Amino acid sequence: LRFRGRLATSWEVFEEAFFYINRSASIPGVGPARAEEVVDFLRKAKKDNKVSDPRLKACLDNIREIAVIPPREFLVTKGEKDPKNSKKEIELKVHVKAPARVKLTLTAVDQDLFKNLTQLLGETYFTSFL
Repeated sequence: LRFRGRLATSWEVFEEAFFYINRSASIPGVGPARAEEVVDFLRKAKKDNKVSDPRLKACLDNIREIAVIPPREFLVTKGEKDPKNSKKEIELKVHVKAPARVKLTLTAVDQDLFKNLTQLLGETYFTSFL
């Protein structure tokens, strides 16, 4: 195997943001929503030319693509010191059930993305997980 140095002639820079679907939150005008419903709601808002807040409009215009990432289950194993015997290590196993996520591909970094999206999804959408 011989490696050859190459120079990139083009590249694409983009930013990705993710958030979990919050089934316990009620989206204004929609109510509790599944992943596909949240994605449809965001796509519809993106197409809507009646968004009055310029920051929200800029935020939505910055979103290039919206996709659903399905829920997943996985096992995490971690070694921790035994609280009864610090020289001994115990193995902890945690079964994780992660809900579906929404993936947003952005044209540029948006520090206020989630702050702006709360105007659509509700003030507590990103903070009220049960």
